[in-house]
Amino acid sequence: DLVRSRGLGDVYKRQVQELLSNLKSDPKNYDIIVQTGNAYFDIGLYQEAIEYYKKANDMQPVPDILIDIGVCYFSLGQLDSALAAMNKGIQYRPDHKQGLYNIGIVLYNLKDYEGAIGKWTQLIETHPNTVEAIRVKEYINEIKNLQTGT
Repeated sequence: DLVRSRGLGDVYKRQVQELLSNLKSDPKNYDIIVQTGNAYFDIGLYQEAIEYYKKANDMQPVPDILIDIGVCYFSLGQLDSALAAMNKGIQYRPDHKQGLYNIGIVLYNLKDYEGAIGKWTQLIETHPNTVEAIRVKEYINEIKNLQTGT
């Protein structure tokens, strides 16, 4: 694992401990709650990240948090939950670049290729000159090649 191989595991663990300590004295601090979710996310403790992201979302729904919850679920192999969280995220901002990208990835993994192409097409239309748009154009071509057998 990259974090452990570079000796960063202890740094992230200390960061989590510091954030948890700060939360004890200020348990309703939105920023610390989000940072704690991010720290757990960074070390691959996705279930713990979800817990803190959900607390933050209950306080203040933000598309980015919902998308991150979805990425956590995706990383845990819970694709239906990932899709549900991400879809909630883009309800707040339908042109959310990372949300459209990630929903396409989840749909692709659910073998809903047309759904994936639909989200990625929306991404290309709303964010045409981004790295994500270039990447999804390649994904769309791969899907079309699979479908035509070329």
